[in-house]
Amino acid sequence: MQAARESARRTQCTNQTKQIGLALQMHHDQKGVLPSGRNETRQFGQSWAFQLLPMMEQQQMFDSLVKGERMDSDLNAAAMRTPVDTFVCPSRRRPEADRDFDNDDQPTQMPAAGALGDYAANAGHRQLIGMAVTSTDSRPATERIVAEISGPIYTYSKIKFRRVIDGLSNTLAIGERHIPEVTDEEPAVGVHYWQGDTAFFAADNPDTILAVPPHGLRAEGQEAKPEEGQKPRESFGGPHPGVTLFAFLDGHVDPLQNDTDLVTLARLSAIGDGEVISLQ
Repeated sequence: MQAARESARRTQCTNQTKQIGLALQMHHDQKGVLPSGRNETRQFGQSWAFQLLPMMEQQQMFDSLVKGERMDSDLNAAAMRTPVDTFVCPSRRRPEADRDFDNDDQPTQMPAAGALGDYAANAGHRQLIGMAVTSTDSRPATERIVAEISGPIYTYSKIKFRRVIDGLSNTLAIGERHIPEVTDEEPAVGVHYWQGDTAFFAADNPDTILAVPPHGLRAEGQEAKPEEGQKPRESFGGPHPGVTLFAFLDGHVDPLQNDTDLVTLARLSAIGDGEVISLQ
């Protein structure tokens, strides 16, 4: 019975992952670029997931955003504190608005209020790609990146499909993200920050919305070994036995084995390293 339930939940999660992948394509069709991983690094920006809301029948929620106000402001309660089922893996948890806002505050100014989410965008080989520039940089986004290590969605990104020279069907878009277990070593205050599991539609905590495939795929409860130099909260990894679900840029969904080697994951993450690996 338990196996049957997990099978049903995984099917639902696969469908949700596909919906997100299709929303990314619709965003590109309508805007000419993929959504930025985050359009601001402070408390006033929105994540890639929030930018997809109009493509996911959530226009009213998107329109409720009060620009110029902090994301944890009561004025942005509808935009930031409304959970969206599609972004929550049914094998892991229920849609809730119980995450802290990061806001670089210890403790947070707004605890247990933000909507949660279980997916991260593929930033490439490093989570903070794009951080060397600002949202006001006048150079085209294509001049600010190194395609050999960049993913399609990162801080301030504005990637067009034509920049993905490795092919849309060979490049990861989004996937289920790993959430490290709480240990006695983590502080009681700010635990959502240390897990990388803060408000999902806000932009200020990259650990919540961006992940790095070359860090490896991690099962629930599996942490990175210190000698690997990898950060669990920057990793992908879902709650399904043995696999993590990903949507590729062409919209198709594939479950990747959690023991997929790091070289393969690196090649699937970059938009233009010239090392094409097809799983088809």
